[in-house]
Amino acid sequence: MVPKLAMPMVDVRDVALLHVRALTEPEAAGQRIIASDSAPRGFAYVAQILKDEGFSGPSTRIAPNFMIRMTALFDREAKGMLGYLGMDLSADNSKTREMFDWLPIPFKETIVDTGRAIKAAQG
Repeated sequence: MVPKLAMPMVDVRDVALLHVRALTEPEAAGQRIIASDSAPRGFAYVAQILKDEGFSGPSTRIAPNFMIRMTALFDREAKGMLGYLGMDLSADNSKTREMFDWLPIPFKETIVDTGRAIKAAQG
């Protein structure tokens, strides 16, 4: 099961690109760079993308908040999610997009590539 929460996500390749550009482009000096997509994406949505692409294992069932709270008593990752349960967070990346003429890597591509990389690392 997955937690009921959604947040903007971004491909690590975009984060690396934006770091380099922020360090090398003078107009970025002193600016706050938002390295994320703007739309919130839920964990169930991510799991559905993986299932649709043939990955086995991800659950699209949403865990009740009380279950995440109970799990948080024993699990650091679950504990870190407590403050975000039930939220749909968004981000305004318009300044980053404009400053660097940047478009995030498409979300589905990010998720599928990540799934493939994890699968390859597991052997």
